[in-house]
Amino acid sequence: MTFAAGSADVDAEMGKRLTDVAGFLKKAPMVKFALAPVAAARDLESLKEQEVTLRIQRLQRERTLPDFIAAERLVPVAAPGASTADVTEGRVEFQLEQ
Repeated sequence: MTFAAGSADVDAEMGKRLTDVAGFLKKAPMVKFALAPVAAARDLESLKEQEVTLRIQRLQRERTLPDFIAAERLVPVAAPGASTADVTEGRVEFQLEQ
């Protein structure tokens, strides 16, 4: 099961597969279902971006700054690294046991 990096949205095809798995599990109550997230590099990049955004918003509130851009100027900018946009998508692996 794959997801776009930094997202938990499931596309229509994957949604159909999940519905099929759910139907199977309803008919087989003795089967155990386990999920394990597998993060991709882009997921980690997305989490870092979210963390920076939260820091900026916190500064904006604490210092009663008029807008996000004014607060953004107070946060040091890290040197840009190599983009991981082309790296494998994040995914969730599942295992069925009887």
